[in-house]
Amino acid sequence: MASLWDCTKTRSEWLVGKPTYGYVTDVDENGKTVLRMDKDAHLALHWCARQP
Repeated sequence: MASLWDCTKTRSEWLVGKPTYGYVTDVDENGKTVLRMDKDAHLALHWCARQP
């Protein structure tokens, strides 16, 4: 692999760094670290998008 980022794109498990706003890390039923939506951030982003 050319870089860690290239390798990360091929994996289903979250490997590195802090997720972007609106997502948090969680552990799935297999014990892998995965991304899931942060419900509060989801609501905040949609509220912001509706503002004039």
